[in-house]
Amino acid sequence: NKAASHACLLSYDAFINQLSMADCFVPNLILGEEAGLPLAYATDTQIVDGKGLEKRKVLFTTPCPSVRGDIVERLLKFMNNGGWIIASADDFAMNEQVIPSDARSRLFGIQQETFIFHDDRILLSVGFEHLHKGASLATAWHRSRLTECDDTVRTLARWGDKSPAILITPHGKGGALYIGTDPYRAALTSENRTDWRRFLQAIADPDTLKDLTT
Repeated sequence: NKAASHACLLSYDAFINQLSMADCFVPNLILGEEAGLPLAYATDTQIVDGKGLEKRKVLFTTPCPSVRGDIVERLLKFMNNGGWIIASADDFAMNEQVIPSDARSRLFGIQQETFIFHDDRILLSVGFEHLHKGASLATAWHRSRLTECDDTVRTLARWGDKSPAILITPHGKGGALYIGTDPYRAALTSENRTDWRRFLQAIADPDTLKDLTT
């Protein structure tokens, strides 16, 4: 869809990102069919070449457990020029050599995090037009407690123990939003898929994201 203003990073160029079809299908189902977003896909190579982000305003990156250094630089430039990244779960945790990466720090402002090994829910600290403050979102698979973040980061939602679960950080004219679980799996398996759908619809709007950082 060449006219789409939103894209999903299809990170198959990195060998450890050879993911199952379900990992591509589920985000497409939730973002495209349920949230109603017109989507395109961008590969690592297309992003490095400068073509993958042309005319794009928002890039959803899940699932991308690894990232190349040159991609990080391109994504920083994309955000500084007004683009937005929406990441989650273990996105960019490792580099192409399967070594822990500093990309989560550089892109999302996360300095320290720990894992939650039990079921928990995310409580929104902000409200949206169709989703009230305090709404409870189901979680799935990956649950990251964001214990230390940059001063520029704003917390949008918290875990049951009040630790940060969703954050947003500005970069130039744009920025990045990080969700400490896999929202697509959570939406697929939740008894209430409507709240995740409404949340994803809200944060897919660049103007809403900008308002959250000002």
